[in-house]
Amino acid sequence: MSFIFIFSVTILTIVRLIGLGVGLDFFFGTRRQRFLVQVLGWFTSSLAGFCHLLSFLIEDLLLKELFFLLFGVFTSVGVFLITLSIMLYFKEATRKIAILICGGLTCLPILLYLIFGLDIAVNFSLYSTYLIIAGIYLLGVIEKTAFKREVGASIKWFYAIIIVGIVQVLVILFLTSQGYNLGVYDAHFQDDFLILVNNAMSIGLLALTVVLLIHLETSRSERYSYRLKDKYSHDLGNIIQVIIGGMQLVESKQIADAEKRDTLLLINQKCAEVAELIHEIRNL
Repeated sequence: MSFIFIFSVTILTIVRLIGLGVGLDFFFGTRRQRFLVQVLGWFTSSLAGFCHLLSFLIEDLLLKELFFLLFGVFTSVGVFLITLSIMLYFKEATRKIAILICGGLTCLPILLYLIFGLDIAVNFSLYSTYLIIAGIYLLGVIEKTAFKREVGASIKWFYAIIIVGIVQVLVILFLTSQGYNLGVYDAHFQDDFLILVNNAMSIGLLALTVVLLIHLETSRSERYSYRLKDKYSHDLGNIIQVIIGGMQLVESKQIADAEKRDTLLLINQKCAEVAELIHEIRNL
């Protein structure tokens, strides 16, 4: 059993767990739906890593196949959910469609395993994973305006993910053409160089995804803070102008008592609006 294989799969699992930690931090800080989707994605992806490790630590053949099948299923479902959390930055998604896709990515490999065997089932899951990544890239091209607006400076990390993903797909296609049906995901594969190349790409993809999600949320938060700052400063400026104008009118002593009372009521109303705005700012 290759040390490089065990080491790289362990690193992959650790990176997934780091992604899970980042997702949980964002979710508990904001309670937004896209972070719940992201957490579920990283959790499922982490399960894929543990199943992969168990698939060659367990001696029982049936359990070994079962965990390897689950590795493929959890990989595709996890990548889909993480990809969906990125998509939610610039496009809405229907929950029913997301559940349907997750169900398909879960049930179809199991069905393929029962009919055609383990190789076809796992290959289906792994290639589905790269089709999902390609899908988010194509969606970014189709939704170009909204995509660039929401992604902003984070787009360089997005393109880095696409480039690494394309290279890894080419590596896997080459291995498949050479008769290695499961690429280098099989623990019995003994070519350390090819294992290192493929799994290094996988580690790179996951690490870049974590960086993208952190950068994406940081950039979005900064833009949101700037918009709020502009909005509240504008609103406060308008209210203060009304208050100052009213005070100057009252102090001029050139208005009737009834008009003075109305002006003072307006000033009190605007002071209440200022207090409400300050309360909103404190709760941000």
